[in-house]
Formats: sequence, structure tokens, C-alpha cells
Amino acid sequence: KRSLRWYYRASDHKLLEDEKLIYGWISFNGLYSLYKTISNHNVNKERGCIEEFENAFRGAVGQLTNFTTQLANSGIQLTRGPNRDVSLNLQNSIANNLQDITHKGLECVYAVRCSLFHGDEEPIIENPDPLFLTCSKYLNEYLKKVMMPFITYCNNNP
Repeated sequence: KRSLRWYYRASDHKLLEDEKLIYGWISFNGLYSLYKTISNHNVNKERGCIEEFENAFRGAVGQLTNFTTQLANSGIQLTRGPNRDVSLNLQNSIANNLQDITHKGLECVYAVRCSLFHGDEEPIIENPDPLFLTCSKYLNEYLKKVMMPFITYCNNNP
């Protein structure tokens, strides 16, 4: 329920793009955290949880290609951890038509979320960063496609 509530909040057209991204991420975080609990996966790092979740629902969601070019060409990087150049990772997946395009897209959104949450980005006051718009739309599309398969999974795995 909580993830759905945050998902609907993120869809509010009156919100600024950074707010949509934050609310969307809270919704997504609720989904992959619950999945980790239900599935008894012992992944400790957030990037690993995201990868496990996306892998589990890849068949139901498919590959998201909207906005991937913008994410791949935006130069998004994580400040720490392995494979920090997440935009380059997405470019490679697109160029090689790999099955992990959606996962790599979500990693780009994760990196922008990290930047926003941990202070590398300032909240939007007047001029929205187009990257926030791209990330919030990508995440919203993913959430829209994964929500029902996830609810079904939860109902089948009480």
C-alpha cells in the first residue's frame, strides 16, 4: 500500500521534477525492499537489491527503451563503488542490445537520486534540470509496468 501511495504522489502534475523523482524513488525503494524480505535474498547493497528486483520482474516488464538515449548520453556517474560510469554502462548495453538495458537505466536513475539525496544537487527552485525530468519519467514508466506483477508476486508469496 505504501509504495502505491508514493507512486500516486509522484504522478501529481503539480510537483516539481525533483519532487516527482524523490516520491517515485520512495515507491520503488518500498517495492525492492519488500521483495528482498519476501524472497529471502541476502543482498546488502542497494545497487544489488535493485539488480535482483529488476532481474526478477524483467519478464513481466520487458526492456524499457523510452528515455534510455537521454540517460546514456548524460554522463551520469556514481561517486563511489564499482562501475561508476552508469551512463557509459547503459551506452554499452544499448550498443550491444543486451538484456540489461532496463537495469542499467535504473542505475542511472539511482545515481541521480544519490546525487539529489546526498547533496550533490540543489533542490529545484526555478529552472528544472532536464535530467530530473528524464529520470522521473523513466522511473514512473518502470513503476507503472512493475506494480501489478509485483502485487501478484506478493499475493502468491504471503
